[in-house]
Amino acid sequence: MFYNLKNTPDGYRMVKFDRYLNIEAIYQITYRRGRHYCDCPQGQKSSTCKHRDMIPVFAQHKAIDSGKFYCAETKTWEPRIVE
Repeated sequence: MFYNLKNTPDGYRMVKFDRYLNIEAIYQITYRRGRHYCDCPQGQKSSTCKHRDMIPVFAQHKAIDSGKFYCAETKTWEPRIVE
């Protein structure tokens, strides 16, 4: 699975793609009361989820709003696609 991350007015939008870059899911991650909240199924049940855990990875690699794709399984980056 691949992910990319974009800023939104109230936090982030993380998009999950399959290996063919078809969208599988879109998660809204908001920042309230000093912490991030994710609307994914795990984020509703737990204090953390892998989407929230990936935010620092994207920030460290300056990949927020970059269009780059992150593979969480291999921890590798794919360049953005330009048509």
